[in-house]
Amino acid sequence: LDTLSNISSEKSLLQAIPADWVFPTVNHDRVRQPLNAALESPDLSYVSKRGFYAPRTARRIRQCDVTYGALHAWEDGARWMVLPLTCNSVACPLCARLKSIDRARRAARIAGLDHASLRWMTFTIENPPPGRLVDSMDRMGQAFRFLRHNKSGEAWARHVRGSLWAFEVTHNVRADTWHPHYHVLFDGLYWPRAALLDAWQARCRRQGLVGSVYIGRAHNRGRPIESVKDKLAAVIEVTKYTVKPLSEGSFKPNRIAELLDALYRRRTHGSAGSLALLRDPETPVAWKWIAPLSRFDNALADEPGRRYIIDGIMASLEDKPLLKLSLLRSSQMVHDHTPPPEFG
Repeated sequence: LDTLSNISSEKSLLQAIPADWVFPTVNHDRVRQPLNAALESPDLSYVSKRGFYAPRTARRIRQCDVTYGALHAWEDGARWMVLPLTCNSVACPLCARLKSIDRARRAARIAGLDHASLRWMTFTIENPPPGRLVDSMDRMGQAFRFLRHNKSGEAWARHVRGSLWAFEVTHNVRADTWHPHYHVLFDGLYWPRAALLDAWQARCRRQGLVGSVYIGRAHNRGRPIESVKDKLAAVIEVTKYTVKPLSEGSFKPNRIAELLDALYRRRTHGSAGSLALLRDPETPVAWKWIAPLSRFDNALADEPGRRYIIDGIMASLEDKPLLKLSLLRSSQMVHDHTPPPEFG
């Protein structure tokens, strides 16, 4: 919700409305405007290698979270729901945050976390220059897959019972180079750095890369792991990684386009074994799509059932005051829903 930026305590916000209705948009517009400007810049000359199309992405991000969708329950005619319409783009700061929240929510359900022995690893390669990011990420991904899937040895299986990984790319503005790397949190046995480095460099050499690796004990923001809560914090830390250059203010058109092209339709997170993230159970479809909420904004529109839909939506928001406030602020439904005062 837009009102999140005006709440001093996020805890009070979560107490006010259910967590499912919290959609942080604090930094969305601040990042979205320069990002769209870069993607639509006349100086953009980057040629896509993976099918990324900058104007389409800019259009999707511009339209993200500007309106809501209205849904109606199939069985219970008194139940309505409104949700923000998001773009699901890897470049969108809001959608990246929502995906991180979803992964963190699923991570909280990992079974046996209290018995896990957690350590972290970071796999890197020599920083590629501009124009080489896509190729470097392709080859680095191959090396990482071979290391995990035992296609060229059993080093991983001997040490790792379960793992949670995230791929991240940062941009060194001063040197103008890319820094792709994998963050890995794993449950398993002690793995000497020299042996781990040999295993990683062997996979990298087969891909024509120069690799390096770092390993250490998992921690909770610098504090040692002492409880299950600390372990969960370490797990959630891995789930939150997003596209760093977009949050650091680096909006050079060709660099942004190359980054988004390299990430286009590429898997950036994964889990396995004892740290596998559980999937939500499939449930029967309970909601049917009605229309974007903007369809009902115009007070002059006189469509069949319009009054029924608006009244149903408003009734469903009585116990969600912050969401209702956000809707009424951004929609003209408030003029239609609120009757004129009676005089006399």
